[in-house]
Amino acid sequence: MSTSSALPSLFDEFPAPSDEEWTAKVKQDLGTSDLSDVLRWDTIDGVTLPAYQRRDDLAELPHLSREGTAPPLSDATSTPANGWRVRQDLWHHAPDELHSLAQDALDGGVTDLGLVLPSGRSSGSEEVPGGCADELAEVLQGLPLHNAALHLDRGPGALVLLEALHLLDDRGEIPALSLASVGYDPVAALADGSLSTVPPAFDRADDLLSRRPTPDGRALSIALRPYHDAGASVVQELAAALGALAETLSQLLDRGRSLPEIVSQLHVQTAVSTSYFI
Repeated sequence: MSTSSALPSLFDEFPAPSDEEWTAKVKQDLGTSDLSDVLRWDTIDGVTLPAYQRRDDLAELPHLSREGTAPPLSDATSTPANGWRVRQDLWHHAPDELHSLAQDALDGGVTDLGLVLPSGRSSGSEEVPGGCADELAEVLQGLPLHNAALHLDRGPGALVLLEALHLLDDRGEIPALSLASVGYDPVAALADGSLSTVPPAFDRADDLLSRRPTPDGRALSIALRPYHDAGASVVQELAAALGALAETLSQLLDRGRSLPEIVSQLHVQTAVSTSYFI
């Protein structure tokens, strides 16, 4: 038995295949001479992605330089390059089950909880459905939320949950928590049919700016999910998002809001799905 605690490299005993050997083996296994027929993905945006890449393909990429003069590379010694938080969205008709799911998520290392009103609980109205506040109190009761952030998501339903939180706060029944964001995008709500009338949709957004969740929270969203779910390409999603942003800014400026006030309350929700390279 070796006395060394060091483990050998896993594949040292195997010779590294050359590009030519690798390509020949792929052609043999796939039974084709033209790998572009089966080993590439042409997106509707005109971007071609190869099925695989090798280490040598990274050699000429300039962002790999360790000597960066601009963030984030310039801050790499003092600031983590990826300051990610982990959020779990939860929805369930049974408050006790939702409480258990939230507890399991927090115990498993989740830093943020996203609450989603189950479908059918909101029909475009901000009025709190009967028992919603009591159910929300049951969901949050006893959760270790002092280090967690809470997000209210999915359009007008987020406004219902926000009203329920306000009601619980007025009754002194809500634990100390950080409400990080409200996922309400008036344009997205109109696009997906959650709301059907333009002025009230933006009136709600204007009201949210007056009742911001917390000093550091974000009250309004620019949500790409409706366009992503409708089959939009990445370029189309970005175009729709910029259009939604322009319309939201215009509508709220017309209602007397200042540009810094609006922008400080915005956050962007990007649907990634399986297209994370794009």
